[in-house]
Amino acid sequence: MKKKLRFSICIPNYNAGKYLNETIDSVLNQTYPCHELIISDNASTDNSIEVIKSYSSKKIKLIEHSYNIGFSHNLDSATSPATGDYMMFLGADDMLKQDALEEFARL
Repeated sequence: MKKKLRFSICIPNYNAGKYLNETIDSVLNQTYPCHELIISDNASTDNSIEVIKSYSSKKIKLIEHSYNIGFSHNLDSATSPATGDYMMFLGADDMLKQDALEEFARL
């Protein structure tokens, strides 16, 4: 039996609270089930943390920084705990098409 590929979707976030619900929902509602969502928050001063913590999904891993570590370090922070066979960055204000991971796995 062929092993299912696992995806790590990595989101570096800074003050994108007003977009995060749609972004997170677009990942959690994927038709392909084998994925994790890693969100690295770069000391946001908006409601980003509250939005992320409002989800109870075990697929979500939140990394909180107490001070701004800069964009490139936040990218590194979002990818460090990734365990998937493939990793992808997703902007905190972007969304995935519902069958995106299924399409990627097929390719």
